[in-house]
Amino acid sequence: MGAVVPLSEFEQRELDSIAQGLEQDDPRLAALLNRNGPPSSLRTRLGRGLVFFMAGLCVLVLGLVVRAPFIGVTGFAVMSVAGYWTTKDLRWPFGRSKRQVPQLEGNNE
Repeated sequence: MGAVVPLSEFEQRELDSIAQGLEQDDPRLAALLNRNGPPSSLRTRLGRGLVFFMAGLCVLVLGLVVRAPFIGVTGFAVMSVAGYWTTKDLRWPFGRSKRQVPQLEGNNE
């Protein structure tokens, strides 16, 4: 890992100006980028999802063992939600090609 080089005064002013412009143009994006917590890495998200998925599986099996359908359904729900939240932002590298869409003649507004 390389050394951290501080920004010059000019660079800091430019960065602050860009940040203010972003906050004015798109406050939702600015709020999303300004989260105080560290960004969740893919490995961390997959690890947490796997833990919650396994916990839901254990609850599902517990519901089967004690013959309580409500507990089993709850475990299945936990498994489903964990699977969804873990994989909702994944980008699969295969299966989608970058196709060129032909521009149609006519009204191009």
